[in-house]
Amino acid sequence: MTIGFCVHYQSHNTISTYRADHMPDTQSTTPITTILAVWGALVSTGLAVIKLNEFYRDRSHVNVKVKCGVRIVPESHPYSKSNILSVTVVNVGRRPVTITGCALLMPRSVHVKYLFCNDELSAQEVELTEGKPHHYYFDEDTIRTRYGLRPSKYIAWVRDATGKSYWSHNFFIRLPRLWPSFSKR
Repeated sequence: MTIGFCVHYQSHNTISTYRADHMPDTQSTTPITTILAVWGALVSTGLAVIKLNEFYRDRSHVNVKVKCGVRIVPESHPYSKSNILSVTVVNVGRRPVTITGCALLMPRSVHVKYLFCNDELSAQEVELTEGKPHHYYFDEDTIRTRYGLRPSKYIAWVRDATGKSYWSHNFFIRLPRLWPSFSKR
């Protein structure tokens, strides 16, 4: 036994009657609808991935590397007799970055947290475009004798004009220097 109802509607002065059990099934989807839905989902997901990739590439990204034991030539240079610690900063992102300062993270035994580069060879504020490097120089002999810092403990830090910090080593290598209680464990 089917229970049905009649639908009456008036269109252009005519009355039509449809029984509910003879109405077309609106719950079933046609193959073209399914194909269009899958195609739309794939296209929108692909575009989202492309936009996220563009966002990642277009942000500022700086690599910091430390090289110790560098010698400067010619002999007439003021640093030609000593070892130099070179901190190389390279912009590997697409966006230009203005570097405003460079420093070394000092050990906890020293009462200074950072040793800033104030060398006349290194410009303090420099704009780096895509792929452009810049070098900061420290007197390595002075760092070893005055602060007792070994080459394996050199950690460089640079800051850009927006206040973002970039490090030569990852967080887990810097952690024992930042929190004294962590290194006692």
